[in-house]
Amino acid sequence: MKLTRKNLELPFAALNGMGYFARQNWKCCQSCGCAAVPEDKPYFVFYHEQDSEKRSEGYCYLTWEGNGHEICEVFKASGFDTEWDGKAETRIKVLARTKRPLTVDGVIEKAKKNIYRG
Repeated sequence: MKLTRKNLELPFAALNGMGYFARQNWKCCQSCGCAAVPEDKPYFVFYHEQDSEKRSEGYCYLTWEGNGHEICEVFKASGFDTEWDGKAETRIKVLARTKRPLTVDGVIEKAKKNIYRG
């Protein structure tokens, strides 16, 4: 299954609702994307134009700053699988949707529940 902008809207909307600066296809590359994040937004998540090329292969990488576990939980609650080694300096890999998606509010609620469970 391909990753499309349409099926990635849900987790990005949820992350925006949680206070992240979350954008799809944000700028040309990681350096330009990070430089263009508004100064008043300490937490962000995006994939850039170069990452978009991998969406047709069923995955893309996220550039992020904030809580990596929280970001992964949002994507998981949205029906996507993620791969991440838990390190702040490592990008998160999002894999094509494998599960039925929830609503934005449902994603936020489920993600927070999974994060604060332990």
